[in-house]
Formats: sequence, structure tokens, C-alpha cells
Amino acid sequence: VRVERFLMPGIRAVKADQLVRTDGDARIVPDADTAAAMVAAGRTRVITSWAVVIDSAGWVQEVAAITSTGFLAYDVRIAAGIRGWRFQPFEDEHGMAIPVATTYTFVWTP
Repeated sequence: VRVERFLMPGIRAVKADQLVRTDGDARIVPDADTAAAMVAAGRTRVITSWAVVIDSAGWVQEVAAITSTGFLAYDVRIAAGIRGWRFQPFEDEHGMAIPVATTYTFVWTP
């Protein structure tokens, strides 16, 4: 999955640092059992990227893994966490709130 998949007419691609998150925890970590499984599997660093579409009101509309963690429970946890985020509406050059697509990368180390 790539962010381009979400670039339908009217959705602009933006960098994550252009958005202002107003609600939701940016730090999404695996639960204790999943973290233990990652360590047991020899994974001392897990990197994952996600495509996110945010509507003109600032609500997350779509979430998809670009690169999976390889641990379903952590992927599910990340997707649920992102769905709980809220953003300040993104405005175009005319001051109109528009839907946008962006990517987020998470890095987990024990």
C-alpha cells in the first residue's frame, strides 16, 4: 500500500509535519505480550509505515499499513490508535478545509 492509492480527486498529499494533531496519542507501542514475542523473535527494532487519509473536518477516514510490523497484534493496535487521532482541519491556499493524505512511521525498540 502506498499513499498514492488514496490520492483520489480532492485529496492532497501532505507531509505529516504540516498537520496539527489535536487528539490521540502519537506514541503507539505494542502490548506486553507482543513486545515479548518481538524480543523472542530477535526483533530489537521494528519499523512500520502507515498511510492515513484525514477528512476536511480533521477526522481520520482511512488507515493502511505501507509496511507491516510482522506482528498482527501490533499492526491492529497501531491502526486502532491512528483511527483515534483528530487533527486541526488542513486548509488550502484559499483557506478552505480540504481532505489530505499523509504517512506516519513508527519505530519500536525494547
